[in-house]
Amino acid sequence: MGQAVASCTNAGVAHIATGAASPARVPQSSLQPRLISHGWGSGFLSQFIWDGARDYSAALAIPAALAWWRWIGESKARTYMHSLVREAARLLATAWATETLFSDEQQYATMTVVRVPDSLLARLIEFDNTKSSTPNGSATSAHAKLLQDVLFYEFRIEVPVKLLRGALYVRISAHLYNHLAEYQRLADAVLTMSRQQYWQDRPRARI
Repeated sequence: MGQAVASCTNAGVAHIATGAASPARVPQSSLQPRLISHGWGSGFLSQFIWDGARDYSAALAIPAALAWWRWIGESKARTYMHSLVREAARLLATAWATETLFSDEQQYATMTVVRVPDSLLARLIEFDNTKSSTPNGSATSAHAKLLQDVLFYEFRIEVPVKLLRGALYVRISAHLYNHLAEYQRLADAVLTMSRQQYWQDRPRARI
């Protein structure tokens, strides 16, 4: 099955190979358009093309996107992304004195999770006036949302924060446009928030 994923094309477009040429291909009879228009009943291609107002620029960009991907070199690109996410994970874990969820770096390709420091979790629990923390002081999904929101709105850093095994982890990823200095910004932001002074005189959380 061929596919053009969002990482190498405009957002909101993909292609899928159909037909009987290969067992791996999806039968056309099993696919139906989500929207129907005057192309309905005129054959497989017409049903998917003529489905009302549509911006075709993303689909038209697929050949150029794939050509660019071949020019960059898929193996070279994947090596860079995997190396960068490993370096970033080490940087964060060292700065925060924590660890990744996976000890084997080969278990992740271009994405992994790193635990945030206990001192930051303590600050989040103190700041949270919704009593959402568990009796033993472990993290909750409310703390994950609070941390993710503060990182975005106050530090302009977009990174998912996940609740895993009772602890908070940031889920980092790496692509060709990323560089190590961006992860250093994340490391510094988390260390800043780990200090009690950062949370003083701030409005209480409503999460």
